[in-house]
Amino acid sequence: MKRLFAIGIVLLSLMGCGSRNAQKSTESTSETNSDAAVEVFIFHAAQRCATCKAIDAVVAEVLESDFADDVKSGKIVLRDVDASNPENRPLVEKYEVYSTSLLLDAGGKVTNLTNDAFQYARSNPDKLKEILRANISKAL
Repeated sequence: MKRLFAIGIVLLSLMGCGSRNAQKSTESTSETNSDAAVEVFIFHAAQRCATCKAIDAVVAEVLESDFADDVKSGKIVLRDVDASNPENRPLVEKYEVYSTSLLLDAGGKVTNLTNDAFQYARSNPDKLKEILRANISKAL
């Protein structure tokens, strides 16, 4: 019974991620043909909750502060994907995402950082930054 209750809470919190202020996606193509060493995917719904916005901010800060040269050179690419957009369905299916997700794809090796992102984006953003830095550095 406790397990069902916990699953219900998690599902409700994830559904809440799509119920607040809308932001436009920068990714509108269903496929990526990137030569980047690392693609950072932020999948989201058309509307984002406070945690989703915090994840975006932490990722942007890490990329700007620690990997600016790699982003500028195209070695790292940030893909902001509106999973509710039908044009992005192939990406959603490829990565098997069903809600807000944070993934790193390094030449087909995918690292799912979604749990860490939700756990730390608001309560301990420095911890999430540390995790991102380590995983991106490892992927490069």
